Amino acid sequence: MPELPEVETIARELAPRVVGRSITGFHTDWPRAIRHPSPESFAAAVAGREVLEVARRAKWLVLTLSGALVLAIQVKMT
Repeated sequence: MPELPEVETIARELAPRVVGRSITGFHTDWPRAIRHPSPESFAAAVAGREVLEVARRAKWLVLTLSGALVLAIQVKMT
C-alpha cells in the first residue's frame, strides 16, 4: 500500500490530465475489484461522465464525476 505522500503526488499529477475530460470506457483485469454493481454495470454508469475533480482523502484517490457520481480508488502498489 502506498504512503500518503505517494497518493498525494498521484492526485496532483493526475488532476491536470483528467479534469474536464470524459471517461470513454472502462476495463478491469480484476473483476473482483468491483463488488457492486457488476463490472459491466459500473462501466455503463461511468462511460461518458466528465471528471470534475481529483482529490485525495487519506490514502484514497477520489474522483468527482458529472451526474453526482464519486469514484473512490484505493491505489494498490507493490
